[in-house]
Amino acid sequence: MVVTVLLVDPDGQHLSFVAGTRCPDALSHALKTFATATSPDQDSAVHASHPVVSNLRRDDVWKELHAFAEENGLHVAWSNPIASARGAILGFLVAYYREPVLPNRQEREIVDVAVRTAAIAIERSRSERALRESQERLQMYAETLEQTVNERTAKLRETIGELEAFSYSVSHDMRAPLRSMQGYAELLLSTHSSQLPDEGTHYLQRISKNAERLELLVRDVLAYSKVAKEEIVLTPIDLEAFLPSLVAQLSDLQRTRAEVHLQHPLPTVMGHEAYLSQIFSNLVGNAIKFTRPEVTPRIEISTERRGEEIMLRVRDNGIGIDPQHFQRIFEIFGRVHPDRMYEGTGIGLSIVKKAVHRMGGSIGIDSTLGDGSCFWFTLKLA
Repeated sequence: MVVTVLLVDPDGQHLSFVAGTRCPDALSHALKTFATATSPDQDSAVHASHPVVSNLRRDDVWKELHAFAEENGLHVAWSNPIASARGAILGFLVAYYREPVLPNRQEREIVDVAVRTAAIAIERSRSERALRESQERLQMYAETLEQTVNERTAKLRETIGELEAFSYSVSHDMRAPLRSMQGYAELLLSTHSSQLPDEGTHYLQRISKNAERLELLVRDVLAYSKVAKEEIVLTPIDLEAFLPSLVAQLSDLQRTRAEVHLQHPLPTVMGHEAYLSQIFSNLVGNAIKFTRPEVTPRIEISTERRGEEIMLRVRDNGIGIDPQHFQRIFEIFGRVHPDRMYEGTGIGLSIVKKAVHRMGGSIGIDSTLGDGSCFWFTLKLA
C-alpha cells in the first residue's frame, strides 16, 4: 500500500501534495501535478463520490493517473476526506493498493483514526499560525499606534505651548493698551467734559463702556483657558461649611437683597474648591441678573444623592430659558439675550460647564420660559 496526504491550501483554490509513505518520487511528482491542476471543490466531489476506485487504470475520473498507475502497478485508490469539526474539507488521505483488493475492516478502523487525528492536528496548526499572524499584526498596529500617539502628543504639547503664549499675550500685552484707552477716556470725561459738546461726551462714554466690556471679555476668556488646561487635584469638600461661607462673600446678594436658601443637610463631595467657587458664583450671579426688575431674586440650593454621586441644584425665580436654547447657553459666547437687556460676555456658563467636566461631573438645566430655571450638576460623593 502507498499512502499519501493532499491538503487544501489556505487560499482555498488548490490542493497540495504534502506527505506520502512508501511513495515513489515519480508518484509524488505526478500527484503534485494532479493536485495543482484541480480545484478543491472539484477534487472534493471526486473523492467524496468515489471513496474506493477499484480499477485505477480504467476509471474515467482519474484519467490523469491512468498511465502512471499502469507503469507502477497500482490497481485500487481509496480516498478518505479529512474534515474539520464544522465539516469543512481540509484535505484527503489517499491509499493506493498494488493488488486488486478492497480495504478490510482493520484498515478502515486505522484510517478512520488517522483522518480524525490529522484533522485535529491540521486545525491546531492553522489556529496557531493564525494566532501568530494576529499577534504580529497586533504588534505592528501597536507600534504604529504608539508612533501616532507620540506624534499627536508632541503636536498637542506644541499647541498647549502656543495657547499659553497666547494667554500670556492676552493677559499682558493686550490688556495694557486696553486699560490705557479706558483710563484716557475717563480722564477726558472727568477733566474736560465741560469743554466737549454733548456728542463728544457721548462718544467718550461709549469708548469707556466698550473698553470695560472688552476688559471683562478678556478676563473671562483667560478664566476659561485656565479652567481648561489647569492641573487639578480633587479633595473632599464639606458643603455644610463651604456654601454658607461662599454665599456670605457674594457682593451681588447684598446689592440686590437677593434671598438664598440652603437646604440642609449638605453632603461632602469630591471637588476643587476654586472651581466650585467659580460655579456657584456664576450660577447665583446669573440667577440675580436674569430676574425681572420688580421681582426680588430668590435662589434655592439643594442636593440629592444618586448612588455614588451627588446632584447639586441651583433653582431661581428668574425669567427662564426657552428649551430650544438649552445647548447654546453652555457654548462659549452663547448668548440668548441682547447686550442692551442683560450685560455679560456669554462665557460664564461655558466656564461652569468646563469646570464641572474637569471634576468628572455632568451638567444640565430644567427651565420654562417665564417660570425660572434650575441648573444642576453632579459630583462624586466623598
